[in-house]
Amino acid sequence: MITQLKKTIRNTITKSLNKSYPLSLAWKNYLIQRLVKDQVFVVYTGGKVGSSSLTKSLRDYFKKDFVFHITKLTKEAVDREEKYYMRNPDKEIPDNLFHSKFLYKNLEQLSKTRKIYFFSLVRDPIAAIISGYCENYPYYKKRLTKSEDEILAENIQHILERLNSNKMQSRLNWFDEEFGKALDFDIYSEKFDQAKGYHIYESQNILILKLERLNSVCSSAMNDLLNIPNFVIQNANKAENKPEKLNYFDTYQKVKKSVKVPMETMDKIYNSKYIRYFYQEEEINKFKERWKE
Repeated sequence: MITQLKKTIRNTITKSLNKSYPLSLAWKNYLIQRLVKDQVFVVYTGGKVGSSSLTKSLRDYFKKDFVFHITKLTKEAVDREEKYYMRNPDKEIPDNLFHSKFLYKNLEQLSKTRKIYFFSLVRDPIAAIISGYCENYPYYKKRLTKSEDEILAENIQHILERLNSNKMQSRLNWFDEEFGKALDFDIYSEKFDQAKGYHIYESQNILILKLERLNSVCSSAMNDLLNIPNFVIQNANKAENKPEKLNYFDTYQKVKKSVKVPMETMDKIYNSKYIRYFYQEEEINKFKERWKE
């Protein structure tokens, strides 16, 4: 009863502070400092690569340890997102911003007294761009009065534009411009085991996995890194599991089946350093076959 009361009070305080970024930041920092134990887990990825499932699975397995979930850790990226929410006080502040801010300020100190493990994921970038776009589809649809076919055609056009935009370049360069800068470590300095589907960078306690192989290799990868048995991935953010107001599953399926990407665009993406480092030729050919005109 007392434990439940404490949770209720904490949730009430959190909700009331959530619209004030400075106060909310102070409150979240206080909570994180109390929750961080001897080992720290950081899920640090780009968007739409399965990180929610990995985060949930880690939190369920390591109930007594704090699991951070972030997409940004460089000063430039954290400051940019922080300014966005300062300018838009009506928007709910996501936990990953608080996690990023806390780690940016405290990571060096934490590393002196605690064991820190980093986890990241990679995914076919075309699939990731489509997933990210479709997740926002319900909000776009509210502003549209066109037929379903017209909306689908517009969505596909917008996606094709994104595949040739800075959004795609940022995704392909993420390990150079974000991950590598923040951790002062070049993942490309070591060979990634493409056939195995994951690689452990032992000097940095970093594990990177391919989303396409996550369910089949994650248990082995976790055992290799942390010496833990029976680790199971739980799908936390699949399209068909979204709450109704965010349910983009139907649109996502339609778009996936309808998008056809010009070979010139695919060649630029699938010949990138990012793709060639993580994926085998056979996997790349499957990606191309999936999206070809």
